[in-house]
Parts: sequence; C-alpha cells; structure tokens
Amino acid sequence: MKRLALFPLEKPHEVWWRRVGTFLWSGLTSICRFLVSGRVLVVILSAGILAIGVSVSIWHWDALNSNGESLSATIRNVAVVLGGVIALVLSIWRSSIADRQADTGRRQVSIAQRGLWNERYQKGAEMLGSDVLSVRLGGVYALDRLAREHPTEYHVPIIQLFCAFVRNPAGKQTEKELRRQRKKPTAPTLRVDIQEVVTAIGRRSEDGIKAEKASEGFALDLTGADLRNVSLEDGNFRGVDLSGAYLMHSFLANVDFRGARCRHAHLFMAQFLFCDLTDVDLSLADLSGANLFTSVLRNAELTSTEIDTGWELHATDPPSYLPCFAQLTQAQLDMAKADGDSPPVIAAGTKDSETGAPLVWRHQSSGKHD
Repeated sequence: MKRLALFPLEKPHEVWWRRVGTFLWSGLTSICRFLVSGRVLVVILSAGILAIGVSVSIWHWDALNSNGESLSATIRNVAVVLGGVIALVLSIWRSSIADRQADTGRRQVSIAQRGLWNERYQKGAEMLGSDVLSVRLGGVYALDRLAREHPTEYHVPIIQLFCAFVRNPAGKQTEKELRRQRKKPTAPTLRVDIQEVVTAIGRRSEDGIKAEKASEGFALDLTGADLRNVSLEDGNFRGVDLSGAYLMHSFLANVDFRGARCRHAHLFMAQFLFCDLTDVDLSLADLSGANLFTSVLRNAELTSTEIDTGWELHATDPPSYLPCFAQLTQAQLDMAKADGDSPPVIAAGTKDSETGAPLVWRHQSSGKHD
C-alpha cells in the first residue's frame, strides 16, 4: 500500500526545508535550555570578567607599570584581583544552589508530611465506620487530634464528617453493650461514640472556628439527629442547625447556642442550665417540661412553640408518671418574640419559676408569617 505524506500538497524541496527548520529549531531550544543552567552562567560570567580584566590591564598597562614594579608583580596583582572577583561569583552561585536545594528539601518534607496527614485522615474515617465500638471511638479521638494539630487543612472536613456521623451513625451497639449500660444508673442511653463525637464538636478549637469562618458555606448540620439523653457542658454550638433533632431528656449546661436553628426540635424535658439561647429559632419546637430557668432567651423565636406540660417518671410503687411544667420566668418569656398570629402555646398552670405567677404571652411580634 502506498504511504500517504503528512502534507500531500507539499513539494519535495518544501518537505526538506520544513525538516531542516524543525531540526534547527529543536537544536536552538536545546542550546537555550543548556545556556540557562547555573554552571554555564557561572562559566560565562567568569570568562567575561576575565576578558574584561585582561582588556583593562592591556589598555592601562603603562599606568600599572608606572610605579616601577616588575612585570611578574603586576601580572600577579591583576591575577589576584580577577581571581577574587571570580571567587565572589562562584560563592554567590554556590549559595543560590544551596538555597534551591534547601527549598527542594523543604518541599519534599512538606509533601511527605501531607501524605502522612492524609493517611491519618483516611484511617480515622475508616475506623469511624467500623462495626466495633472501641474502633469507632479510636477513630473519633484520632480525627479530633488531627483537626486540632492541623486546623487549616483538616478541621472543616473532619467536623463535617462528625456531623454526618451524628446524623447517620455507622455501626450498632450490641445487646451486650446495651445491657452493660443499663446496669449503670448514671450511664446515658445515647450511644457512647455519638456522645464523644458531639462533645468533640462542642469543644472545637479557636483556630478551627477561624477555619470554619474562612470556609464558604460551612455549617454545623445536625438536622434530624437523634441526641436523646445527650450530655453537654461548656460547648460551643453557635449557629448549629438542630431542626427536627431529638434532644429529649438532654442535659445541657453552659452551652452557647446563639443563633442556632431549632425549628421542630424535640426538646421534651430537656435541661438548659445557664445556656445562651440568644437569637435561637425555636419555632414549632416542643419545650414541654423543659427547664429554661437559668438560660438567656433574648430575641429567641417562639412562634408556635409548645411550652406544654411534661411527664416525669417517679419511683413510686408501682412507678408512675407525674406532670412536670416547663420552668422559666416571665422576664425570660418577655425577652423572646413570636409571630403575632402564632404565639407560643403555654400550658395552663405554667408559672413563673421565681414569683409563682402564671406565665402569659405579651404579644411581642417578630414579624414572621411562615
């Protein structure tokens, strides 16, 4: 079969000139790459300095010999000066080479460290998805430590991973583990690994929080999470989204919830001790029997919020449930707000925890109509 030319319309002499041009161009680029290398530059500079020195010496030869020195002494002096200049050029070149080598070494170390950090992150994530409780706990501690050591690189993805784990926890507690917990009267019914993850989220470092603010679109998303009987102290949950979450019988002490979103949250019999609920959206939430007595409710949104009667189990014989009213004061209620058409539902008989007077809603409108 006849072989087709790459350019079928070209004449033979045009093909020859094109090949010659390609060869010359590749040769020229190779020479340029060679000339820009450090050693060639040093040689060129040294040769140039030597040529300039020799030219100046010849041009001013009479002036150099005017002091009566011998020819050998004059040549020696000129050689010493030129050698010093060349030595200076060489020292500068060696210094630049050393700096480049140091930069290369630092880059290699940085790449190696980043590889180790990535391995730690991947290993921790794998452990978090294990079916074994102890392995999951190890993954929580490993990831929390990595987020604290390298907040700029890993804090945000680790906290997002923690939030996803709380919303959809991996693994299940075995019946043996559940029986062991039931034998401890003070043990929480919440899974231990979920409790540890939520605790880690609440104690995020300042550097980590700065990384969150710098990350566009970041949010603490715990929507719909099952956190019944969770126990939190001194936690930072500012701006957290707990919409539809289950926090019945939770114990929350000195927790910062400012700006949190808790629409439709289930807060039945929750204990809020010295918590900051400023600007929290509690619309349609269930606060039946909740204790809010020592917490701040400034500008809290209570549109259609249920402040109803809860039920508390008493150790009578046989055990019985007795009504338990929500605990808060009229002053706290007056700091909150609600849509004028959908005020909070306050159970009859709910009283001010300080004065004992019945709680009433005084129609502070938030302007919301949703």
